Amino acid sequence: METAEKIRQLRKRKRMTQKQLAEKAGLAVTTIQQYEAGKYRPKLEACKKLAAALDVGVSEITNVYTTDADSLNENIVLQKKLDSGQPLTGAEIIFLLENKPEVFRRLQASFEQLNDDGVEALCAQMEEHAKLLAQVPQYQKENE
Repeated sequence: METAEKIRQLRKRKRMTQKQLAEKAGLAVTTIQQYEAGKYRPKLEACKKLAAALDVGVSEITNVYTTDADSLNENIVLQKKLDSGQPLTGAEIIFLLENKPEVFRRLQASFEQLNDDGVEALCAQMEEHAKLLAQVPQYQKENE
């Protein structure tokens, strides 16, 4: 399915007008109309805004389409790591939190179930894991 059709379907599924989507995404109504008509293909930044407004991941709009090959490769590598259960880098975790709202919601839902003691225990475990990982050569930054 083309990006134009995906945007239209996602918008309609959310029962939003083009105007409502434009306002929520911070884009012009004519821009939404042009995207849905297939006249223009949204760049990555616009896709991020649309995804946030529609409460979906960027890949649901674009099928991992990005404006440059490096971003495309990063998305493919990240998806393979997620699928295989490999550990993620800090940058990859931040990318997920910023660009994959469904992952963030899962983490947030688990976090919200914790009381203050649980939050403290989680932070202590994360700190301990970070210290351990910092001692493993493959996880260490190269000297600059």
